[in-house]
Amino acid sequence: MPSESISLRSPSTDTARQRLLRAGAHPPAATAVIVGVGWLGGAILRLAAFMFSHMIVIDHDTCGAATVLGGVSEVADVGRPKVDVAARWARRRAAARVTPIALPVQMLGSGFWRHVARRSALAWCALDNGFAVAAATRACRLAGLPVVTANIDRARGLVRVFPSVPEAACFHCLGVGLTRIGKGCLDPLASRISSPTIAAPGIAEIVATLALHQGIAAASSSQAAYEIRWTHTDSAPLPAVTLNQLPRSRQCTQAHVAADPPRLVQLKAPTSAVTLADVREAATSDHKGRVTLDGGRLVTRLECARRCGAPAVEVLRLASTLTECDLCPRCAGEMVPVRYAPETWTGREAAVRGVTLADLGSPLWPVLRVRDCAGMTEVEVTGDRRKLLPGGLR
Repeated sequence: MPSESISLRSPSTDTARQRLLRAGAHPPAATAVIVGVGWLGGAILRLAAFMFSHMIVIDHDTCGAATVLGGVSEVADVGRPKVDVAARWARRRAAARVTPIALPVQMLGSGFWRHVARRSALAWCALDNGFAVAAATRACRLAGLPVVTANIDRARGLVRVFPSVPEAACFHCLGVGLTRIGKGCLDPLASRISSPTIAAPGIAEIVATLALHQGIAAASSSQAAYEIRWTHTDSAPLPAVTLNQLPRSRQCTQAHVAADPPRLVQLKAPTSAVTLADVREAATSDHKGRVTLDGGRLVTRLECARRCGAPAVEVLRLASTLTECDLCPRCAGEMVPVRYAPETWTGREAAVRGVTLADLGSPLWPVLRVRDCAGMTEVEVTGDRRKLLPGGLR
């Protein structure tokens, strides 16, 4: 666990960057990933832009008043994509190169994250949506990319560091079903519906400094997951800072054992032109394999979580692609999955025959698994690569 620490009293961006440089925390690679550039994510971007020559910024939302306060955008930018505004700021202020991706993190497949992990040092996730945080941390962990999650609420901050080693605790080890404790919950919400971030002036800069420093230190030295909680009260002269190691849960369904990678086959076609039968044919010669989708199981039925009496909705989509836009048409509550399809497919089933991966809600640049009598084969669908990374990664 990192032993170095820095002063958290000054919210100044310039001072924080100078302290990081004096501490000798040089990033081991020239590329970093930032997921979410809202109030806190914008503060992380303002620091990281001076330390990394290239950043990949991921956010599907548009700028609002909270982002203006985050210091990345201006009042005139309200309504514009956050990633475009972040890229403009980084070019003007820090001369950093930014690859903007205006997509939900759930729509980025394992192939994308593997490609990014080979060229990046670490990732920061500053989202307040529990489903999105779970998807981002899981994708980074499977790709071998250390990830740091950060959250703020009023005068509190929470930073969690998840190293890339499989033996360390992951986000899912913290417990499935984080409850929503009203607006202003410090932990990421166990809901697909995000709440506006509310924080005192200067808190975002302090927590961003903490997240940046701990992330860079953990990228090269940490073997265990841990969290740092920062709390400031008017009655205390100094903020309270606590550090706790995160234990691995035995009930966690994520793999925590290193395994040899299976055989990899590349299918150079976009997800809009590939079916499950195509994936199976690319992986096996006897056409007897069964395909597992990238992103979890398919949902076949949605119901309103509030039980308002609205009729159920029949769908055929990946559970990981359900977003806060999937709301009940009657009460605007959350639509939750109540029925799932089988986990594996042959591609000949009537429900998926002729249906493309894009129609099933598959993420772009996915990696699907095909198991047959000879073992496991991974099929990487690479046709969406230029759509996600038109300029490539250096």
